[in-house]
Formats: sequence, C-alpha cells, structure tokens
Amino acid sequence: MNTNILIRPSEMEEKAEKAADFLRALANPQRLRLVCELTSGECGVGELEERTGIRQPSLSKELGKLREAGLIEGRRESKAVFYSLVEPKAASIIAILCGQEPIAPPPVKPKARREAGSVFARILPHSER
Repeated sequence: MNTNILIRPSEMEEKAEKAADFLRALANPQRLRLVCELTSGECGVGELEERTGIRQPSLSKELGKLREAGLIEGRRESKAVFYSLVEPKAASIIAILCGQEPIAPPPVKPKARREAGSVFARILPHSER
C-alpha cells in the first residue's frame, strides 16, 4: 500500500529536504569511505585512518562534518576516540552506496533511539521506524 497518498505535500517536502541533507553529508568521497567503514561497527580513529588512508587533519574535519550531520557519534575511552553510526537504519543505505550488500542494522544504542535529532527520526514517520 502506498502511504505517500496520506502524507501532505508540506510533509513530503520536509521529508525530501531531510533526505537530501542526509545524502549531501555522504556526497563527499572521504566521508562516504568513513561511513562505509563504520557499517561493520564501531571503529577507532587510528583504525579509520589506517583503513581509509585519510590522514590528519582531513580525517578530523570529515568526522566533524559527519557528527554535525547527525550520522555518527564519538565515544572517548581514555585518549582514544571510537566512532559509530548513530542511526542503524542508515547502515543498510550506506552499505548499498558503498557497493556492499544491504546489511542488518547494528544494535541501537539507547541514546540514539531516544534522540529526536537523529537523521531517520527526522525523515521517517514514527510508524516506519
């Protein structure tokens, strides 16, 4: 059943804008490579640098943009920082963009589930999450 019929044009426009913001955040090859690495789970900054070949300060700059876009979050452990995808539903879309098979989303962290500002919370109606 096509649920788009029930969505008002203004709601559809808003959802389209949010989806475009999500895709713009991934439109940079370095950022896309970073999130592709994170589809397999949490990863430390040093490991991301090694896997992607992206060096400082570019790595920090692109991780910052992904954080600002609400796609990833960092977790500090002593001096190390580990990054993971905030929204598990993004993992499948990102995997497809990376040329991988769609994957089952990673477990949702309680903070990410509650956070109203997450990417898909802003795009998808509650019934589709």
